[in-house]
Amino acid sequence: MGSEVTLKHIADALGVSSMTVSRALNNRANVDKKTRKRVIDMAQKMGYTPNHVAKSLVSSKTFTIGVVIPEITHAFFPEVVRGIEEVTNNSNYQLFLTNSNEQFEREKAAITALQSKRVDGILISSSQTVDDYSFYENLIKSRTKVVFF
Repeated sequence: MGSEVTLKHIADALGVSSMTVSRALNNRANVDKKTRKRVIDMAQKMGYTPNHVAKSLVSSKTFTIGVVIPEITHAFFPEVVRGIEEVTNNSNYQLFLTNSNEQFEREKAAITALQSKRVDGILISSSQTVDDYSFYENLIKSRTKVVFF
């Protein structure tokens, strides 16, 4: 197909409802095994990929975590990021990794960008140039889930 394959395209091809396709692709219990197999086979045949933006609107979760580190080349941080990625990957989350280069202004910009992408949480190792913690206080007040490390 020339455009993005949607649940409706799959439903129309199989003569079922879009809701049935959604339930089948999300492995819900109330779908017959034969129907689930037909839906999955058709989705693969048509090249369907899930629309995570649409899914996040329904679930209010983006399944993304932001990570802000001050220096990517420091020996400590690659190991930390690898550990974070292993845990998040096992939970079907994706990482947005940012590097502040030990500059608080870049760190603030990265955190603001991560918030605008509606990440589900942010892990922060703050830069050494922080001299005003009001930005973090406002971040915490915004109800963004934050972990400092």
